[in-house]
This record gives sequence, C-alpha cells and structure tokens, in this order.
Amino acid sequence: MSKIQTDSTKNFGLPYITLGGKNHLIQFNGTAKKNAEAFEKEVRAIEVRATQACYIKVGDSDVVATNADTYLAANDTRRYGIDSNNRYISALRVSSNGDLRVTEGKA
Repeated sequence: MSKIQTDSTKNFGLPYITLGGKNHLIQFNGTAKKNAEAFEKEVRAIEVRATQACYIKVGDSDVVATNADTYLAANDTRRYGIDSNNRYISALRVSSNGDLRVTEGKA
C-alpha cells in the first residue's frame, strides 16, 4: 500500500521540506511507468506535476500504479510525504499520454 501523505500546496501535516534534489521524468501511457532511478534514501517528500491526468502510487521497485490509486489532475502540482521504503513512483494515464515530473525534497 502506498504511504502518500497528502497535501498539496498547503502542506498540512507535512514537515518543512527543501526541494531541489534530483528531478525525475516519467513518460506515462496506458501501461504504468516508474522512475528509472530510485529516490535518494534521505528523501522525505516529493513534488509532482503531470502534463495530463494520471494515477500515481509510490512504493518499492515493484510499484505499479492502477486506476484505483491517487488521482493527479493535469497541470496540478502536489507535494507528498514519503518514507525511506518508498523510493519509486509509478504513473498511469487516465485518458491521454503525458509526462510526470518529480522533484525530490529533504527535511
């Protein structure tokens, strides 16, 4: 199960984080895709933005997003808290192929 702590721009429940870590690009389509390189172990939050609506899920190297996972609207920017066991993110399109951009954040 994904351990995504929500919130978006208000950071409710999230510790102070500093963005500016590695950036990841995931080109998603009708088959779930994930980041090729794992997040750094120190990463405690990620910021995500997609060019098209998609479903996302964080997890280990076997993570696969499905249409039952967290919905991310097109052009919406969100921040999610993650733990050190969740070093990958998977994305699956809702209806159109797109890009998911992920920026690592550290506490």
